[in-house]
Amino acid sequence: MKFPHQSLLFLVVGSSSASTNHQRNLRRVQATSHPCQTFFSESVFNAIAPQATLPYSYAGFCNAVTDWNAENPNDQIFMGDTESDQRDELAAFFGNTLHESDEFRATREYAQCQVTTTDSNASSQPGYVEADLLFFGRGVMQLSWNYNYIDAGAAIGVDLCANPDLVASNAEYTWMSAFWFWTMNTGAVGKTCAQAVTEGSFGGTLKTINGGLECPAVGGHYGSVTSRLNDYCRASTVLGV
Repeated sequence: MKFPHQSLLFLVVGSSSASTNHQRNLRRVQATSHPCQTFFSESVFNAIAPQATLPYSYAGFCNAVTDWNAENPNDQIFMGDTESDQRDELAAFFGNTLHESDEFRATREYAQCQVTTTDSNASSQPGYVEADLLFFGRGVMQLSWNYNYIDAGAAIGVDLCANPDLVASNAEYTWMSAFWFWTMNTGAVGKTCAQAVTEGSFGGTLKTINGGLECPAVGGHYGSVTSRLNDYCRASTVLGV
């Protein structure tokens, strides 16, 4: 599934104008700074995510990009060769994370107790586990499963196994955990979301994130695919992709 917005956005933004073509030519120049230092302003963030609540903030995002790229020079994010590449990756990233986090309103998974969890070592009563120690979905990518918390924490430099709720409460770690997933996690398909973007495949990002349920969609997950595409098209429109 290739990037679907191209024909849709032509109808919305009229990309045949000379001024638009000129802007796109300018964006082909070498990108030397991450987007927050050039074109990705707080007003752009707010237009993409008008319902965002803390800890999902523009400042947290920008600081997280800076820290992530400094700590992971071989897996940097939003640092494509050109500004156009940066805009493409931002649109795909926000298209997925807006869906995952319910428009940046859900810091923790809504259905936290849909799976029975027990702890035989609980000191208070058998089967009791403190909710903030469970590995349900958290943050902009709704990071789940203990092994993902282990690997994300290692990349960030924080023990997320001991304190998984940092992904839901810390303004930088919530973004950086998603950056880990985006740039390092290959899912079941052997390809990261970042690699899929370089191939021009938004569908490839979806396949890495939730391919078993949404690519192709099964059961009641057709609406999830539509939601991702709508969020992706909104981000693409704002970013002028």
